[in-house]
Parts: sequence; structure tokens; C-alpha cells
Amino acid sequence: MKKLRITAVLLMLCLLAAAFYPTAAALDYGEYVLPAPNTNASCAIVMELDGGRMLYGKNEKLAADPASLTKIMTVLLVAEAVERGDVSLDDKVPIGNDYMNGIPEDDEGPLKLSPGESLSLRDLMYCAMLVSSNEACNVMAVHVSGSVDGFVTLMNKRAKELGCNKIALGHHFDDVIETILMGMLYGSQVQTMMPKLHSENYAGVQVIRPLYLIREKDIISWGLENGLEFIRCA
Repeated sequence: MKKLRITAVLLMLCLLAAAFYPTAAALDYGEYVLPAPNTNASCAIVMELDGGRMLYGKNEKLAADPASLTKIMTVLLVAEAVERGDVSLDDKVPIGNDYMNGIPEDDEGPLKLSPGESLSLRDLMYCAMLVSSNEACNVMAVHVSGSVDGFVTLMNKRAKELGCNKIALGHHFDDVIETILMGMLYGSQVQTMMPKLHSENYAGVQVIRPLYLIREKDIISWGLENGLEFIRCA
């Protein structure tokens, strides 16, 4: 009887440990369950298109900034243009001479487009979404709006309609102090970065710095604790 009680206690502890141990959910397709994919992303989610059921999740409830917001907005506007009937996914879109407009020459993606060739709008959307092609975004922008500048105007208008009225920058407390010291030492002036600014070019848009009062060492410590790696962009 004593052994049964010990076994029951051990089983209960194992169940509790399994319930609270952080693991990524497997892909659940009803009777078919696939193993969770191996991804280096800090956050990921796969959802069923029709029912909205979550098939896979990894830190899916963690608030995080999505990457390539410009491409997301580009694809959104193109998809909406398709829904309105302004353009078709089957359109053969010519590659113009200005397809690298605003893109550094050494930053050309894997597509290797050539002026004069044509791709379907469907393929260009896949290129933007799957290989993050800047060139494909430029080509689609010209196809939908006639020019990249015109498309940018549409993007800003649509962003405002969606309530996207803030641009968040990643400067932290150490950046603020270093900026003040550099201005004093090298420019003989006292200048700093403000936590919030109102845009002079776009009405109703604010530039904010959410990490303004957070020390760099605390950000690094938080990242290590959660197994996150930051992009070394400076």
C-alpha cells in the first residue's frame, strides 16, 4: 500500500512537471499530429486559415515587433487591389529599369531580376513574402500605383486607417546618455533624444522610444533569460 502511494505521488509530480515545462506545441491536424518545426525565430505561430485554430505556437502570446513591416503593408495593399479588381494575380508585370529604386546595389536579393522580363503578380507576391525581396516590392508598387512614391503615399494613408500612428525606435537609456556626452565632447552643445516626438511630415504620427528608461545591461539580461538573440545592427 505504501509503494502504491509513493508511485501515485511520483506520477502526480511528473504530470505537474510536464504541465508547466515550456515546450513548443506540435502541429495538430486532427488525427494527424506532426512534430514541432525546428525554427530559430523567437516567436512563431501557424493557424488554420478557415477555422482559426492554432496548429503550432512558440511564444505566440509574447508581445514582439514583427519584422519587415514594409513588406507586410506592401502585400496587404496589393491583395486589397486584387480584391477590388484593380489588378489580377495573373497579370504579367514587366520589370522596369527602376526596379532597384532606393535599394543599395550590394543589397540585391536572390531573384536577380532583369529589366524587360515579366513575372506574374502572384509570383511577385510570393517573392516578397517568402524570400523578402525588396525588388519585387518595388515592381508591385509601380504596377499598382504607377510609381513607388505614389505607393508610399497609399501605404501611409492605409496605415493611418488601421490605427498605426506610432513609429517605435529601439534607443535605450545608455543611448540617450551617450548621445548627450558625444554632443558635449564633439559638438560643444547639449542635445538629447526625446522619448516622444510628433512628426512634422505626417499629421497624427508619433515617434516613440519605449526603452527610453531601460538600461542596456537589463535588456541583455532579459534576452539571455528568454533565450533571445538580438540583431547586431550597430
